[in-house]
Amino acid sequence: MTAHQASVALRPFYFAVHPDRFAREPNVRNGNEKALQVFNGYLNSLFPRPVVCQTPVQIDFMVRDKDDNKLKRIRISLSGVDVEQIVRTTLELCDLSTENLPTKSKGATDEPSSSTKWSAYGLDERARFAAAGQPSIIWLINWDQSHMRRCLMNVQSMMADQEAKEDVIHALNGRKLIFGRGSHVCCDGSLQFGADDATGAWQKVCVESGVRRFDVRNLELLMERARELLDGVLLIRRPHENVLSAIQQMQIFIGKICSQPKNEREILKGLLSSDIAMEVVNCYQELMVVEGCLQIPCCVEFQPLKKFIAANAIRSRQLRQEHFERKWQLELVKDACVKALALSELTWDDSLPFETLRVCMEKLRRIGPEKAVEFTQLSIHLSNSPKIFVMFNGRLSVPIGWIKEL
Repeated sequence: MTAHQASVALRPFYFAVHPDRFAREPNVRNGNEKALQVFNGYLNSLFPRPVVCQTPVQIDFMVRDKDDNKLKRIRISLSGVDVEQIVRTTLELCDLSTENLPTKSKGATDEPSSSTKWSAYGLDERARFAAAGQPSIIWLINWDQSHMRRCLMNVQSMMADQEAKEDVIHALNGRKLIFGRGSHVCCDGSLQFGADDATGAWQKVCVESGVRRFDVRNLELLMERARELLDGVLLIRRPHENVLSAIQQMQIFIGKICSQPKNEREILKGLLSSDIAMEVVNCYQELMVVEGCLQIPCCVEFQPLKKFIAANAIRSRQLRQEHFERKWQLELVKDACVKALALSELTWDDSLPFETLRVCMEKLRRIGPEKAVEFTQLSIHLSNSPKIFVMFNGRLSVPIGWIKEL
């Protein structure tokens, strides 16, 4: 079982125990949040190659009973390296569906030597990153396949270079590699290579990665300090952001808060709580509420910040809960659509509005059998793009406007 397959199969579990579902029960929320960190940490240690000796772990989650909606405790024992067994046991203990667990075809092997989907697009170079212990590659851009192939070949060339080889392999070992805009070490410790940058910039990131991972820890400490100043608020940080930029933003923000008299800081703390989400962003953005999250520019002045939080804290909590509920409803519609059309996968652009997605998926689900057969086993991606095309990952990008005309 791959990491992606495990993630798909565990989707109902993640929704059932998600901390945002228990915004009105802080103890349950905090308990589930800590248990999820342990659960995900254990699973992540099994990819790409499991550690032979895993220390058994017991964790408790609180979920709502399907019959009477009352809270009940679920105890999960994590042991061994059989990912499929762990996923199946977790779902069964929570009384959740196991239909998304992958089924092995007769004679299939657990770990194919290469992916036929990727080789079909000329991207077999991914398999060669095994030498660097590279578990996954993430594309934050939708480049032409030939350009993406050149990016992968350039990484191979770096690993073949006698001078750069040691630094590159050490930096990539067991880490995520992201291709996006700009080259840097990310907030979660992964590496991002700028797809427009020369390989010299990539090598510089690899050389600096050891030091930058200390910066990742420094960022965690800064965020912990910010939480103390903000009464334990749920502080959000985008994992693929440049860790140095994030540290600078947090230092500026903490300095702004700490420069205030103690009574002013106490007033600010009184406006916040652990069930309110906040994100500290760069100086060029504005005070605003996005999907129930308070976005705060790092250089904001204290009095405007206090007024903004006083006016929006309670509303943001409600909006976040509504946002989570809409996501849950959207997942239900998606699952029904995938089942009705026998799709292999269904994804969409993050920028598409909830209601637009819901209407489009409902329309897809209700198309006649003569059209439905054309979608069987396809991986569909709903997009704002005006054209239908095959994406780098094999998904078929389908315009929203085209579905509206069905």
